[in-house]
Amino acid sequence: MLVGARLSDADFERLSRRLAQERARLRGLDSLDGWALSGAATEVVDGVILEVMEAIGVSRRVQPIALGSYGRGDLCPWSDVDLMLLCQDPQDFEKERVDGVFYALWDQGFQVGHAVRTVDEALALAREDHTVLSSLLEHRPVRPGAPLEALQRGLAALFRDGKRVEDFIDAKIGETRERHARFDGTVFMLEPNVKEGPGGLRDLHLARWVARARWKVDGFQDLLKRSFLSEREANPLIRAESFLIWARWHMHQLSGRRQDHLRFDLQEALGELLSPDGRAAPDLDPRRRTERFMRAYYFHAGEVEQHTASVVERARASSTGTTGFEVAIRPAAGGFKLWKDSLTVSQRNQLLDDPSAVVRLFRVAQEEALPIYSYTKNLVREACRRFDAQTRRRNDVLSEFFWLLEDPKSDGRVLREFHELGVLRALIPEFRRVTSRWQHSLYHTYTVDVHSIIVLENLKRLRRGDFVSESVELTRWMSELLRPHVVYFAGLLHDVGKGWPKGDHSIRGEQVARVVGRRFEEAELIEWGPRETEDLAWLVREHLLMSDLSQRRDVSDPDLLEDFAGRCETLERLRMLHILTFADMRGTSPKVWTSWKGSLLAQLSTNAAGLLMSSADAHERLQRRRRRLQHELVAEASRRPELGVRPDEVQEFVDVMPPRYIFGFTPRRMVRHVEMWRDVSRLGGFSFHVSALRRESLSRVTLVCPDRPGLLALLAGALAANRLEVKTAQIFSIDAALTPPDVTGYDPNETYDLVAMDPERAAERLALDVVHVTDERGQLCDEPERWRQFRADFEAVLFGGKTVESLLEARRPVSTLQPRAVPDVPVEVAFSNDESDEETIIDVWGPDRHALLFQLARALTDSDLVIGLAKISSQGGRVADGFYVRDAATGGKLKDPKRMEAIREALVEAFHRSSERPRPLSEMV
Repeated sequence: MLVGARLSDADFERLSRRLAQERARLRGLDSLDGWALSGAATEVVDGVILEVMEAIGVSRRVQPIALGSYGRGDLCPWSDVDLMLLCQDPQDFEKERVDGVFYALWDQGFQVGHAVRTVDEALALAREDHTVLSSLLEHRPVRPGAPLEALQRGLAALFRDGKRVEDFIDAKIGETRERHARFDGTVFMLEPNVKEGPGGLRDLHLARWVARARWKVDGFQDLLKRSFLSEREANPLIRAESFLIWARWHMHQLSGRRQDHLRFDLQEALGELLSPDGRAAPDLDPRRRTERFMRAYYFHAGEVEQHTASVVERARASSTGTTGFEVAIRPAAGGFKLWKDSLTVSQRNQLLDDPSAVVRLFRVAQEEALPIYSYTKNLVREACRRFDAQTRRRNDVLSEFFWLLEDPKSDGRVLREFHELGVLRALIPEFRRVTSRWQHSLYHTYTVDVHSIIVLENLKRLRRGDFVSESVELTRWMSELLRPHVVYFAGLLHDVGKGWPKGDHSIRGEQVARVVGRRFEEAELIEWGPRETEDLAWLVREHLLMSDLSQRRDVSDPDLLEDFAGRCETLERLRMLHILTFADMRGTSPKVWTSWKGSLLAQLSTNAAGLLMSSADAHERLQRRRRRLQHELVAEASRRPELGVRPDEVQEFVDVMPPRYIFGFTPRRMVRHVEMWRDVSRLGGFSFHVSALRRESLSRVTLVCPDRPGLLALLAGALAANRLEVKTAQIFSIDAALTPPDVTGYDPNETYDLVAMDPERAAERLALDVVHVTDERGQLCDEPERWRQFRADFEAVLFGGKTVESLLEARRPVSTLQPRAVPDVPVEVAFSNDESDEETIIDVWGPDRHALLFQLARALTDSDLVIGLAKISSQGGRVADGFYVRDAATGGKLKDPKRMEAIREALVEAFHRSSERPRPLSEMV
């Protein structure tokens, strides 16, 4: 029987013939149950291994152990066969015969992952390597034996160590995050990876591993029996696992090799095989069959992503060594609660009883950078199923939706979960038609709904300033839009017409946009009327216009420009369309957007802008915004009674604030500003509040103090002296409150982080500045002592006559290191009088240096300019700063070319000064 630990020729031939028959049988299987297919393959491999071991004469003291997909029983035609031969005593191995098992399998064409270990060796490796440990968790005996029992006892002992369980789960979560990042973190790629992508088989494996480690359960049926999952959670996972194995099985068969990338050609083939529908409806268009298959794939993958995340979250939250309830439940904003640092409801029926709370949950999660607890996500899905036509027209529900979108500091990431949990299509049911809508296009990377969400995220990031290094102009326009919600909804709905099968999707989308817009009108939202509906419909209809013209036509052709400008009608529409086009092209795929395409769009936009005039109804829109804001601020103040803000104070505050402020903040942040403005008006001095924005690695400083020329320079200098770098600055000059002072029983220390009230230093005009800063390492600063020092320094330069130069000199760090070599960055200065009705915009580019903002602001103040807004951006050692300025004497724009040149030279000189010893600041009072 033995021939040098290899099969005899007769045994080899017999095994080859049997395998050929079995493989032909497997190819002919016609089941929609993935487990039936993979189970059949697993049985074949089990039989082959046992036959080889018997033929070669391997002792029964050596135990064959199936691992990986072979251990789970989900083998596909070209899967690796992971086999470990296990024993208790190393002398039990007869090396030449053990090796013969693997040679025989290789000779038959199997891809074998092999290992020969004792029980002690296997357990030792498992202690050191969580990858080995996860593989052993899914071990399956090909035949029973004593070594297996010893291995199982050893694994059970390993997981009695709670710390090991925690470390194992954390390691697997870390692996999953890295793996998802390779696939853009979304299920809805047009050509997904069925095994490794989000919502793929590996996510199911992750859930199995952590469940086995934490609760000692085997599979989703056991999770259901042990009540760790409900039927609504477990059954979708069981169905999805079968579907994904079925898809992967046929991908291997069709490719003739291991293939986990679901390419377009495989999608078409699988669409033919998916269900009897294909045979019962032979006239069904092949493209529709493919689309039907992909929708099924996205549905199951979405279920996997959703419910496996719940398994992992619960496993991570469980603690094997605690008893009782040791986690504090704390109140959170919006009437919610915090449990284990996750946002949850206060009562079980809170979301069912109050539909607006469903949207407010995401608003709070966004503003507070909090995750939503998995149990609460299930409640969200349940509540969304009850949304009806009346709910979609409720003012309170849609108002929460609008504020969720309009938060100018958010990056829009919460909107993905908002969509995935079904809230978006509950509010806008027309969006259901494009949910998981497949696109057979190499031009696109994502499904229609995910592409639309990414476009919306791009718009949010543009408003936040994330793209300022690419386009200062678009960033400025987006931040100044009086009605950003129109563009947000245009981004969301621009491709909604693809949900209907025939005709131009832009025309169909326009019709849908009108339906949605009229629904908003019926809700009597303050900021939505017929004009907004018309602009939304126009943007959806024309969303491809600029990209088509800029890339396919001569954008300097006078006739083309006149026609394009006529279609835009207003400068506002032109800018909204340019912004939408930018976001759309960036959201199509990583390869679509290029700087060249951006320059073509800019050229078309600039040429058309010369033919248009600004809209004449800006004042009316501003007044509508003020009315809505006043209503929201009063409601927000009522939810925060500890601030003591009265409705009459809110009204006065809203009346005195400039338009740039009115459109720049959410009511939740404004309430603090009202309080600070009121108290500094009454008590003099200054106040400031520091917030840690941990998700963005920034500290937000809000300051209210007497206004004076050069205040930005003083503020930037005091921050620089404390090694704090300004990233953005918004500066507002406003009237003080008219209410007479009343200091009875007032204790400012109960209100602000840091205050310096002094009635002797009251002023008629105040500055309200909001700046975002980092420490010298580019991280948020949460050192209380450094902020106390800043407070003392700023008070000294504001009221005590101390100079910023003396502060910078005293705090200048002494270093013996040579300066780090950096690429040369040229200094550029540009002036624009066409983009703002009242101010000249000065854009400055150059090398990033310590205390640069102080030097630039001082140069502008020394040039007799009033700074109304500063947009600060630094990246890769380069700054791109924008300053909105007015002539201090006339209050108007800069017009004298000679003066502009002098200002240019002063700003260039400021870059040189920023790397030298400071010199005295000119008198600014």
